[in-house]
Order: sequence, then C-alpha cells, then structure tokens
Amino acid sequence: MASTKKPRRPRTAKDLGSGIFYVPGTWWGLEARSARSLRLLLDNDRLFIALAQAFIAADRLAALHSFMEWNDRYRNRRAPTNADNLITILLFMGGVLYEAAAVIKIMSAARLRDRLKSTRALASFDALEDLRKRWRNDPMLSMCRNKLAFHLGDHEALGKGLEAWCALDARLLLTQTDTGLGKDTRHPFGMTLLNAGLGLKVRDYRRLAEHVVPDYSTFAEHLQTVLFDLLKGAGVSLSDLDSLPRAKPG
Repeated sequence: MASTKKPRRPRTAKDLGSGIFYVPGTWWGLEARSARSLRLLLDNDRLFIALAQAFIAADRLAALHSFMEWNDRYRNRRAPTNADNLITILLFMGGVLYEAAAVIKIMSAARLRDRLKSTRALASFDALEDLRKRWRNDPMLSMCRNKLAFHLGDHEALGKGLEAWCALDARLLLTQTDTGLGKDTRHPFGMTLLNAGLGLKVRDYRRLAEHVVPDYSTFAEHLQTVLFDLLKGAGVSLSDLDSLPRAKPG
C-alpha cells in the first residue's frame, strides 16, 4: 500500500526554475533571486506593478484582520470603544478593497486571464473580477472609500449633519469614557454628525459588512492562486513542494 505521508519541505534553498527559489526556515516562502529576471518572466510592467499593488492590498487586509482579532481579545467587549474599533476596521477594509478593485481592472486590461492555465486559477480570477464590479459600481461601497474610509468627513457632509441635528434639537454625546482620558475614551459626536449628513443608518453598515467580510477573507488566497498559476505557466516548478505558503487573513 502506498504511503500517504506528505513529503517534507526541503531544508535548503531550492531552485524551482525561472529564477524562483524556495526559501527554507520557520518563515519560509518563495523568492525571485533577480528582479530583472522576474520582470522578463512576467513580460508586462503594467501587470507587474498591478500585482505589486494588489499584494500591498492583501497584506493591509491581513494587518487589519490582526487588529480586529487584537480588539476582540484584549478590549472590553462591553466598552463602546470596542464597537468603534470594529467600525473603523470595517471602513478601512472597505477602502482597501475599493482600491484593490481598481488594480484588478488593470490586471484584466493586461489580459492576465488569458495567461492562466488551471481551472482553479481561472475561477479565482473570475472571483476577483466579481469583486471589482461590485466595489466599483455599488454606490454604498464607493461611499465607503470616498466619504468614510480615508477621510475625516468633508465639510459639506458634516454641515448637513449639523443642520439635521439642530433641526431635531437632539442630544449630541460629546465624550464617553470608563477609565478617564485614556484608551476607553471616545468622542462620538463627529461620526454622529457625519452619519446624519450622509444619511447612513445601522442597516447600511450591516450591508457594508456583508460585502467586506467575505471579500477580505478570500482576496489574498484568490490573488495568490493566480500568481502561482502564472509562475507555473512561466516554467516555475511548484509541484515539488508538499504545500505552498497560502495566504489567510491575519
């Protein structure tokens, strides 16, 4: 009966072909020994740069996921700041995904899909294309990037919120804390006015989360699947490794 035991990863650097090497160690991975060779291998600077931007997005999403886990593990879940932290992370993830969608468009224009061979890689690229279409065409997702994620609220939106709150003559919570002026202090009136000015409700944030959570969870893995297939198509032998460094959130 044939053994089902997986082969061990090599303990020394291994040439996988086309200038790509397996790099051993606790934090192991793949390395291009020559930037020039990798540039020739990809044979398209526009695609090369777009891939670099896409993996910047992937690593930022992973970092934000780590911050989310840190918040869940070390912050008081009953503290109002806990929810504020989660909303902030959600908005930043949305902003990164919106920017990533623009990069996917560049990869598509560079005809990346035509260079893919495996069914899995083609499915991953199609999933990235689906992400692109949703994030660039949905007004709510566009608002996440253009009005919330990387901005402190423009004057017009905050002005509308102020007018709305004054028309209601409603209460406005300026500050809230349970430990004094420290880590669990929040100043929610700014976001209260911004949400009012933009017409955002809790249901809108829930809908945003319905897009962000599945997309950030799979973005890096789809992207890496595409890259590995591209490398294989250029003569890089990845089949000798029992497993590849797979991208996961956090």
